[in-house]
Amino acid sequence: MIRQGGIANDGDYSPDEVMVRYKKDLAGQLGNLASRCLSKALMVDLSRFAEIAQEQQDDRLVNSRDEALRKLLVGISENVKVQFDKGEFGRGLGLTFEMLAVANKYISDNEPWNLVKSQDEMSQYRLQVVLFYSLEAVRIASTMIQPVMPDKARTILQHLAIPAAARQWSHTQFGCGWKDISTDSMLKRPSSNISQLFPKLA
Repeated sequence: MIRQGGIANDGDYSPDEVMVRYKKDLAGQLGNLASRCLSKALMVDLSRFAEIAQEQQDDRLVNSRDEALRKLLVGISENVKVQFDKGEFGRGLGLTFEMLAVANKYISDNEPWNLVKSQDEMSQYRLQVVLFYSLEAVRIASTMIQPVMPDKARTILQHLAIPAAARQWSHTQFGCGWKDISTDSMLKRPSSNISQLFPKLA
């Protein structure tokens, strides 16, 4: 509902529009990206993300295939904040889900399901970098939507082992949050399948 209006504008509501947003944005973008990345088949290693995040702060170390998504992730926090500060919550959320759409295309283009089949060190490192960028989009988006979807956002962040103290707006900056992952937070990750977070609706 918030996607359809702001403080100064009336929003249009209809059950059909809610269904479209659920299927397209929540299940199709956020849920889809999270479940793809956290699939056991891809063997994501969240414990490496703090190191990768630090490396990816250096422009010289960024792969050309990652540049477009990285640029978007670096700027998304400020861009969304500008809209939220103006009361344009719909536009801010729109930017968030546009970012997720780019991240979904990114993971499709980089094919981590093929990288995981290669056992050489370079391919395994590349696999974790691709998953880092994809899940960084999920992490940032989930942190941003906490005011409007607190339960769903909390569940996703728990699956990412992001501790409660690392879920503030300041942590929507690129690469923030992963350094706070501890053994304790890893052990507290939910055992449920995240693909069930946004179940299919009739």
